[in-house]
Amino acid sequence: MPTSTASSTLSPLSRWWGPGLIMSALIGLLAATDLLLNGLLNHLPWWSIAATLIAPWTLPLFSLARRQWREAAIRAISLAVGMALGTTCLWLTYASLNQRTPPHPFPDSLQSVSASGTQIHEPLASNTATLTTEPQTKANQVASLQSKETTADFTVKRGLQGGMYSAEIHANPGEPGTLFFRAVEPSTNTPLTEDSTNPDRRISQSTRHAAQYSNHPSDRFASFVGFKMTDGIWGQFYACRFELWFTPDSGGPPRQLHAKVFKVEGWQR
Repeated sequence: MPTSTASSTLSPLSRWWGPGLIMSALIGLLAATDLLLNGLLNHLPWWSIAATLIAPWTLPLFSLARRQWREAAIRAISLAVGMALGTTCLWLTYASLNQRTPPHPFPDSLQSVSASGTQIHEPLASNTATLTTEPQTKANQVASLQSKETTADFTVKRGLQGGMYSAEIHANPGEPGTLFFRAVEPSTNTPLTEDSTNPDRRISQSTRHAAQYSNHPSDRFASFVGFKMTDGIWGQFYACRFELWFTPDSGGPPRQLHAKVFKVEGWQR
């Protein structure tokens, strides 16, 4: 006696609901990828997304090629139903997320700062090696370091997620002490990333480290720090003035070594 019926050996593709399930799963996969990877679909070519959604429609075409008219019709209807259900669930998910999205903390920041004539830098890729890769000549960098007022330079790099950044610092304060960053929104002078409930998330604390120094103004010593922008969420871009500060061990007041404005976005859990 046979141990299983013919129906139990059918694959999901052979069942009427199989193609629709595949279509719904593909739509769900695209949505999950977009949410987890911070708007990845916006950076993909349109044809790659279209190809992903068109591929399942080869199932009814395959049935037509074999002259299986009824199977082709069932698969086409199943795909249409799956696409409708998947699209509806996708719309409801995004609508729910949009309702919970907090308002942009500084919606006019980039426009206001740019209109004031302030240069807004784009963060570099995380694998950029040194400051000399920026559009600035080495002679200009050395000249700025030899200035009595400017003894440091830095750049900001993107991290693994939106809102996560690192800074590469080249500084020589000329005496022992501590380097750290402060962050300010330039158009309103609002302090940024200074979570009063969690000192470890304050940029002025998380970036604090001992400075290397020498008596030669042309020397610079590299250091690296990482931080998260806790104002706003993914996709909410605004201008941020990063200020590099130095507190001498001798007990003197903190002094600002350098400052630059960058376009940043908030970090989201």
